Amino acid sequence: MIPARELAVLSASPPASVIARFGGERCGGGPAPAGPTPLARSRMFAPTDPAREYEKLAFTFCSRLGTTGLIAWALGPPLFVLIVAVVAIVLYLKSSRTRPPSER
Repeated sequence: MIPARELAVLSASPPASVIARFGGERCGGGPAPAGPTPLARSRMFAPTDPAREYEKLAFTFCSRLGTTGLIAWALGPPLFVLIVAVVAIVLYLKSSRTRPPSER
């Protein structure tokens, strides 16, 4: 449930400067834009205390680390097999070049 103080901020009409910038009724440009204004959105999602800031930072860090881990987990084994195969091919080519012609 949204606290009454935040609800009042979200339901209040935007300042005249915001309406004028977006071509609202006060400047003669037609109806005001639908939905919350950018000013209300920034207040709605802005962290207000250090605990929320750290929670947002932790979530962002974990999601990015998890994405990186998932990519590494998915691409790691195929890349390892590819590297081992290339090394094996190179070693076989070197071994066939270093043998004398009578043993080939």
